[in-house]
Amino acid sequence: MKNQANNTENLHDILDSFSYAMLVTEHYKEDGLNARPMTVVDVSADGELTLLTGMDTQKVDELLRRPRVDVTFQDGMRFASVGGTARIESDTDALREHWKTSYDAWIPKGAEDPKVALIKIKPDRGEYWDYKARTFFEMAIDKAASVFTQKDFDADAHVHGEVHYSSDRPS
Repeated sequence: MKNQANNTENLHDILDSFSYAMLVTEHYKEDGLNARPMTVVDVSADGELTLLTGMDTQKVDELLRRPRVDVTFQDGMRFASVGGTARIESDTDALREHWKTSYDAWIPKGAEDPKVALIKIKPDRGEYWDYKARTFFEMAIDKAASVFTQKDFDADAHVHGEVHYSSDRPS
């Protein structure tokens, strides 16, 4: 398995390629989970995710009560999952810093709208599968080689990685 630094770099590269994700929260009124599509605003160098939200939403209520979340990503044959702790930030300066004109379609008042906030997710773990990184032909060669070397073939060996973030990072 690849080392932690390499996995972290690969995960962050993959996360940077996504514009949308599914945010999974715990429902606070009944047992179960809720998932909804979200716009990915930013992925910081330390893996913190930033998503855009309206304040008057069920997801904000859920996050304030139970901040543990999972964020899943998928595009073609690339997949990722990041688990962590969410917090809500309604800092206008931060909103302005991350604002894109495409957000105006959903939020006409822009970054100054008091009903808009950012969801910041401090990750504690991440995982990715990047089947786009390996062609079918490359995997077939590895499978054939495993017959001759008598080593087990692991299709995920070159495409899968896990990252465990330090819990002592600042929030």
